[in-house]
Formats: sequence, C-alpha cells, structure tokens
Amino acid sequence: MAVFMILALISSEYGQKELSAKEEKKMASIPVIARNISLGLCIALLLINLGQLAAINTVNKAANSGSSEKFMDALKVGAMLDFTNDMSYKTSYITAYSTDLPKSYFEQSQNYAEDLKAHNSFETLTQLVNYYLKIGANEEAYKTLNNRLALMRYDATAWNDTFDFYRVNMENFKSINNEKEVNLILKYAGAAYDQLAAYSAESPLDIILNEENEQFREIVGE
Repeated sequence: MAVFMILALISSEYGQKELSAKEEKKMASIPVIARNISLGLCIALLLINLGQLAAINTVNKAANSGSSEKFMDALKVGAMLDFTNDMSYKTSYITAYSTDLPKSYFEQSQNYAEDLKAHNSFETLTQLVNYYLKIGANEEAYKTLNNRLALMRYDATAWNDTFDFYRVNMENFKSINNEKEVNLILKYAGAAYDQLAAYSAESPLDIILNEENEQFREIVGE
C-alpha cells in the first residue's frame, strides 16, 4: 500500500499535463489535498511498521537475556509499540507470568487478563483459563471456560474438552478430599451442561459427547 501511495505522490507531482494559469488555479487544491492525505497515510504505515519491528526486536533481545523480568518488561513494551498486535503480547504476558515474580507483574497481568476477557476470542480465553488456574483463581477459570463455549457452541470437540477438564479435575480434588472445589466444579459443570442443552435445542447439528462425559452428566445432575 505504501509503495502505491508513493507512486501516486510522484504521479500527482510530476505526471500532470501543463495547465493554464486559470486551470491551475482551479485544479491546484485537489492534488495538494491528495498529496497531504497520501503522505499522512504513508507516515502512519511507516510508524506502524517501525513499531512492529521495534517490538519484535525488543522481545527477542529480552528472550535471549535469560531474565524473566526483562522478558515480561519487553512484552509490556511490545504491547505498546505494536498496538495492532497488542493482544498477542498480552496473551504472551499472562502465559509467561509466574507467581514468584514481584507484585507489580501480578497487577499488570490482571489488567491484561481483563483486556483479554473483553477481546473474547477462543484462543485468548483458553490462555486466560490457564492463567486463572495458575494464580489459584479457580472459579474465574471455570467462568471463563463456560464463556468460551459460547464461541464454539456447535463444536463437539470443544464441549468434550470442557467436560474432560471438569471430570478429571473433580477426580483430582476428590482424591485430596477438597469438597469445596468439588462442589465448585459440580456447579460450573452443571451450568455447562445446561448451556449444551440450550444449544442442542437450536442446533442444526448433533453435539455428541463421549461415553465418559455422558456418564459425568448423570453425576453432575445428582
């Protein structure tokens, strides 16, 4: 796009036929406006590309430094420099976050988590679930998991993956007698089954669960 704009600028400056003074006065404002708009777009594109390159170089350099804090700082800078791809850097930030980092990194990760929640894409919500589990916010993880299903409501794989998650984690919490977490999973797994029933009533496709998840439905309904 920038190349064609530059050619247009050259054409508007040098490619016109010679005009009489009267014609030039009448026509001059149009090429000037076109040149200014094109120049502005070229500069904007140039700044966006420079920001993208600077963000990539900053993150790559920090990744090779061996310092988790430098890498996290670089991802934050990358999100600002490459604003057209900021969700990628924010997703990487919460993925790379660990609970042993200073408090300021946790606060930043929380801000990014809210941004990713608002972005509402299947992949970002998947990473958000993992982030909430990592920081011990299990209920937020379950809420996000169920919200994610709305984006893949007719995808049997997404439903089975979700119920596999609930089923396996419930067994893990049962094994350590954590009744609170077991009840929490039953609550959100039950809500997910209710979602499935609502979508199935409208779906043109059959959403088929595997045998384990059909059996799990009976446990959740007890």
